[in-house]
Amino acid sequence: MKAFISIFLFLLIELHACILWGQERQVKQRDSLLNVEISFPVCGHKVDTCFQANGAADINSFLRQWHTITSDTINIVDKVTFSGSSSPDGNLELNKQLASLRMKSLETYLRQNGNFLPEKEKVEYINKGSNWSELVRMIELSSIPDSEKHTLLRDKQSKTLCDKVLRCIYDKEAWNVLCDSIFPSLRTAAVNVYWHEKYIQAPLGGKTYNSSINQLVPLLPQLDTSLLPFIPDKEPRFAVKTNLLYLAAMALNIEGEYYFAPRWSGNLEFQYAWWHKRPSFFYRLAAVSPEARYWFLQKEAFSGHYVGAFVGGGLYEFMFQKSHGLQGEFYIAGGLSYGYMMPIGKKLRLEFSIGVGYMMTYYRDYYYDANCYVYRQTRKFSYFGPMKAKVALVVPLRGDKIKKWLGL
Repeated sequence: MKAFISIFLFLLIELHACILWGQERQVKQRDSLLNVEISFPVCGHKVDTCFQANGAADINSFLRQWHTITSDTINIVDKVTFSGSSSPDGNLELNKQLASLRMKSLETYLRQNGNFLPEKEKVEYINKGSNWSELVRMIELSSIPDSEKHTLLRDKQSKTLCDKVLRCIYDKEAWNVLCDSIFPSLRTAAVNVYWHEKYIQAPLGGKTYNSSINQLVPLLPQLDTSLLPFIPDKEPRFAVKTNLLYLAAMALNIEGEYYFAPRWSGNLEFQYAWWHKRPSFFYRLAAVSPEARYWFLQKEAFSGHYVGAFVGGGLYEFMFQKSHGLQGEFYIAGGLSYGYMMPIGKKLRLEFSIGVGYMMTYYRDYYYDANCYVYRQTRKFSYFGPMKAKVALVVPLRGDKIKKWLGL
């Protein structure tokens, strides 16, 4: 019997360690960028999806991707920037005002036509004004000759003079090239969404739970026995059990049940399976399920019919082929149970029960490729129906025997 108690305490420690690991685990991230840019006519600041390359399809594609990102809890939006710019052919201050109107117009269009509603504290506005730096870059890449003149554009004072400087540096032919080929591409507004996606590089990677076990084991001798419930000496009020169906499915399990009042008992169940063979086999489960039971008329303890109400939760991961794996952070469940317990011999019982209820969980879908576990998406799964089945071997324990083993 001491072996049963040792296994029970070990599984309790393992479960607590797995939960601690789940809280401490650090998830790696992958940064991403989503953006769209539109153009405006000279002095224009209203969004026109028919102007030049402003396709409604591009904006709609941006909005669809935005809603896909924000609808998945695995994705986190870090920052959203709106920017506007104008060409330098005009008054410097007016160009700055025009750039501001363009990015505000783009923001209004996205909010009204696509329900684009980022958090206010994450939105940033960048007014590029005449966007002189982009102008210089595009001129250097263009076919306009005379690299010595190009270097004059990098003078800081040139930015404040804008088109006057350009007209002085370049001849009429070069100026026409600027107006036809370069200036139109500077009259823009854009939105950039910076976000990151959590992903799994190795299933259940990160900190090991062994460190948690090493911290918990020294605490076991310090348990305050005065907090333990009173156990009658001559009648069995406590029982240790194991579900044979779970054992057949390679899931170690142990249960403890205690009568705390006439016809009322509490049951606590632990399940544990931590098998894997990399890279494509993972069968991992750590779960706990407390249950309150009401026993019908019975001649002795741990016999007859009962009904119960249970809740449960735990961690899991399943992967049986490289193309598909599931990893759940935590699941919750609850429902009702019915069972019957019968004696087999003088010291053993056999318990049969079934439970029906509801379960909800979020899980990550991933696959294995090129020596790496690649994340696909996060999904929500809800289920109502049969939750548990049990054929358990039960060992009732008398109070005086328990006290003897615990040294009380």
